[in-house]
Amino acid sequence: IYSPSKQKTKTTQYNMPIKITKDVSTQLIKYVRSVKASFNPLDSRTRSVRETLRQLQCERFAKSNPKLKVDITHHGKVDPPSMYVAFVNGDERIFDCQKFHAKEMLDQLFG
Repeated sequence: IYSPSKQKTKTTQYNMPIKITKDVSTQLIKYVRSVKASFNPLDSRTRSVRETLRQLQCERFAKSNPKLKVDITHHGKVDPPSMYVAFVNGDERIFDCQKFHAKEMLDQLFG
């Protein structure tokens, strides 16, 4: 006999990524003091760091935070790409960029 009240319900929880709009990210970039990236430009593992740097150097971020310093170091070593981010409150984050996508790094910066 089918009884809907005795049937176990299975709940599914979805982890939706946070949607950060252009206006919000423009306000949040004010809290980033400096970004330092180091990578080999000929290495295929550098896609995410190059895309993140491209997005951080856009005109609206430069207008919002003119004191933001973006330093890029190119080298010929086989070291994995890395990115160091310093915030105004003294916090720091270091990314091993071969393990992240550009969107993931930006979400962690703004999230």
